Amino acid sequence: MPPVFPHVVYLLIVDAEPSGYTRLAEAAEGMGITILHATTARAALGLARWCHPQLCMVNSQLSDASGFELLGSFRGELPEATFFLVGDRYREEDEFRALTTGSTIYVCKPVQAAWITACTLRENAQPSCSFKSGWPGVMDRIVADHTSADLR
Repeated sequence: MPPVFPHVVYLLIVDAEPSGYTRLAEAAEGMGITILHATTARAALGLARWCHPQLCMVNSQLSDASGFELLGSFRGELPEATFFLVGDRYREEDEFRALTTGSTIYVCKPVQAAWITACTLRENAQPSCSFKSGWPGVMDRIVADHTSADLR
């Protein structure tokens, strides 16, 4: 594993099929965000303990656990991180379950950078939620550069 740098913003994507995150990953990497990828819950927990990512995007269905179960494990390990549950396709019951288990938002593939910024703006407006890691400004710049392409 590469060394961990405390000033680096880490985005952990947990999904067996990372192609649904291509546009988001390209935008994030262009801004210097380090993208980490895990295909299983077990691998994701190991990466999370190693680098303490500020943002985690977890598919709702993994080979060794559900994304909902992984979210529960992450909550104890990463109290300051922001979590997104990602569905391969929209399911109302998954959205409800994601929001009641502590996910910041439920989205479906392909994940767009503009969605992430919209969520951070909404969350920053709520006094009960805060981003202590400092990454929202980075995501705002990503969207400023890529929103028009994402919304086409």
